[in-house]
Amino acid sequence: MNDRRSDEAAALLGSSATLTSTQDQDTRSHSIWPAIIATTSVVILLDIGRYLSLAPQTAILESIVCNQYYAQNQPNTILEPRFNKCKIEPVQSEVAIINGWKDVFGTLPAILVAVPYGALADRIGRKKVQLLAIIGICLSDGWDRLIYWFSDTLPLRLLWLSGGWQLIGAGGATLSAIAFAQVADICPVEQRTTAFSFIAAAELLNQLLFLPIGAGLMSIDPWIPLFATIALNLLGLVSGALLVQETLPNPEHPDGRERRVESTTIKDSFRDLLHNLATGASKFGRWASGNIRVIMVMISTFCFTLATQCDNTLLLQYASKRLGWTIGEASFLLSFRAGVTLFVMAVALPVTSSFLVDRLQLHETVKDMRVTQACGGCFALGAVMIFLATRWVPLVAGQIIFSLGFIYKVSARSLVTQMVAQRQRGTALTAIAILIQAGGLAGASFLAAAFRLGMKLGDFWTGMPFLIAGGFSLVGLLSISAVDATVHRGEINRL
Repeated sequence: MNDRRSDEAAALLGSSATLTSTQDQDTRSHSIWPAIIATTSVVILLDIGRYLSLAPQTAILESIVCNQYYAQNQPNTILEPRFNKCKIEPVQSEVAIINGWKDVFGTLPAILVAVPYGALADRIGRKKVQLLAIIGICLSDGWDRLIYWFSDTLPLRLLWLSGGWQLIGAGGATLSAIAFAQVADICPVEQRTTAFSFIAAAELLNQLLFLPIGAGLMSIDPWIPLFATIALNLLGLVSGALLVQETLPNPEHPDGRERRVESTTIKDSFRDLLHNLATGASKFGRWASGNIRVIMVMISTFCFTLATQCDNTLLLQYASKRLGWTIGEASFLLSFRAGVTLFVMAVALPVTSSFLVDRLQLHETVKDMRVTQACGGCFALGAVMIFLATRWVPLVAGQIIFSLGFIYKVSARSLVTQMVAQRQRGTALTAIAILIQAGGLAGASFLAAAFRLGMKLGDFWTGMPFLIAGGFSLVGLLSISAVDATVHRGEINRL
């Protein structure tokens, strides 16, 4: 009798435990989205400021360079309101060189310290490092505004020093990596690609909406978006401090409860920071030696990022020069790109993912690799079409195809998170962010020089940066195709 009661009790307890487990999973599924939204809102605020000021900042720089050029060489020249006389080779070359090397010097400090900051985030928490990154971005943007405002007395090439402020937190490299690491911490693997897509879609929506808004505000005063950016950066800092919660799991507290941090002196904390920054690079080196396949994905990410550097301020200058558009009019090409990529992210990517996984029975890893390969092909074809375009129709067609590849960041990050352990995600995702920054560093300066050379060679070669971008895309496509993503018994075969 007692045995029977025990069996009945065990059955009831088992049923209760199963029900509780299911309820916990449902609760977890619903509870992760407020945290994701809080994390994404911080990134959104800083992205809004960045895209709001992109075209106006380029226009202000072009105007300053143009005025200085004619003041030195042709003092009696009257500049037209549409700045048609500013499209000459000396002015456009100087703008390209200043922007290109500004990107280089802005990225270099982040490359030097972002991986150690990523390792630090794996140790002391995501939120602390995220706030440092936002502070660095605020100071860097403030420096840019200062140089533009006092351009009559300060050399424009002092803009190249603004990146030094990003030694604090590593700026945008760490900010994006921390956001993806926070999402990876709280998302189950089957929801991770969707969550990553949510962050990327939010960035694309910002481009779609705020690039034209910034261009519209230029007709009133191009300084309005630049000052609005400062306010948005500060709002992002406050939001990060108040809304975002720590997501780093504590090995001693698997339930995710907040860790107890022992009080230390400022001196000890600073010593620990320096120690972790110094050892972070060597830690990454040891990790990389055992993750060759991840490195191949990172190489492809680097090459694709090199290619995308032609589709920012260089595209504005290229379209303005070749088609006779203003910077404001050319900025709509970037908004158009964002709209196409947002459609791909919201509609095409989920449908394609479902088809590859459900119908073709591909593993998530293989699916992400196939998507990344398709991105490389779109980059290569679209870049060549833009290079050959002499009218707006083929240029826009090339831009559409090129825009299809911009989801590579989502698929590449999702691919990498499936190849590393949870405690290594901060380091791995930071490494990807660094390679994206490095691609921006190398691509910005190299493609700016290619644009300058193309203008000297003649109209046909004005789009030389896009031809070179097509070559970078092919190299990235070969790299991702070399990744062995076969699956055996449900597990990834690591090289």
